[in-house]
Formats: sequence, structure tokens, C-alpha cells
Amino acid sequence: MDEFKKGREILLNNGIIAFPTDTVIGLGVNGTDPVAVKKLFALKKRAFDKPLSLLTFSLTEITKYASAIPSCAYELFEKYFPGALTVVLNSSEELYTTPLKKGKSIGVRIPNSYILLNFLAYIKIPLLATSANITNHPPLLNKNNVLNTFGEAVYPLLFQHNVESSNVPSTVVDCREGKPIILRKGALTLSLTYDA
Repeated sequence: MDEFKKGREILLNNGIIAFPTDTVIGLGVNGTDPVAVKKLFALKKRAFDKPLSLLTFSLTEITKYASAIPSCAYELFEKYFPGALTVVLNSSEELYTTPLKKGKSIGVRIPNSYILLNFLAYIKIPLLATSANITNHPPLLNKNNVLNTFGEAVYPLLFQHNVESSNVPSTVVDCREGKPIILRKGALTLSLTYDA
């Protein structure tokens, strides 16, 4: 697909892509590229202590970038992936989740969007992502808003595929210590088993 090829080319050249997901519109960069990560943080006016998360297409990819994955995380993967859940894990320290260093922890999510999963599988690049907005402002809800806010600093793709979005950010659960802790309530309501 020409669109996939162009998106990959942008990511390989320090670029930022904007794309729809099953939750909110995302901004993404190549997680091995500190220059691109720094550009994304600057664009969003994002504090350096707020790391990016990995959007990916398979559990195999997650195991490349996370380490010592506990059983509670696998239970969450099985029950809620693909879907509106981000799970925070200890990292293998391969990716620049912040502009200055490879993070010791990483949030991971497999989105529930067929076209986005196909794109993630095609690019063979670890995509670090965040919501499309200026920090502390509401998420932008459509392509026009994204372009009006960020202009040519981002490359939009996949918008013509009518991805169904909830317009609510993902729920975030921390599993680094082996027990799930909800860090942010979002689009996914977890069963009470995990809400501890």
C-alpha cells in the first residue's frame, strides 16, 4: 500500500505521523529515533517525565521491548487485547520513551483497529505514540483539528478508512510490580478483579 510505504518513510526520517485509533487520534514516532521523540515532545509541549507508549500488533513484539512480564500482564493481554488498554511494564530499554534516555518502563497497547494493526505490522518499526493534542488540552477529534493545530509538523494517514474511535483515551494499568494498579481510568472499564 502506497500509504503504508509513505508512513514508514516518514518514520524513518525523523517524522511524526498522525493517525486514528480505536480510542483517540494518535501522534507517533520511531521509538529508536531520539531526534523524532524530541520533536514530538516539543510539538506537544510535553514534560520529559511523561513517557510515550508502544502501539504494536502482537504479543511477540511486546516481548521484544518489555522485560520480566508478570502473569497479571498476560491475563490482561488475553482478556483485553486488542483494545483500549495500556499496560505499563518494565522495559528492555531498547526505546526512547523520553527524549533524553531509553526508558526503564514502557506502556504497551495493541489497538482494536484492523487497518492500524496492518500498518504496524507493515512498517516493522516500534511506534511510540501519544494522543494528538497539546499537553493539558483535550484530545483533537478529527483530521482537520489535527492539521489546524500542528500543520505540516505531522503527516496524517489512515484517516480515510473510517476507523471507529471512542474519543476517550485508553485505560492505563501498571503491572510492573506483579499486581495490577489502575493509573488512569479511560475507555475500558476493567472487571473488579483487576481494580485493586
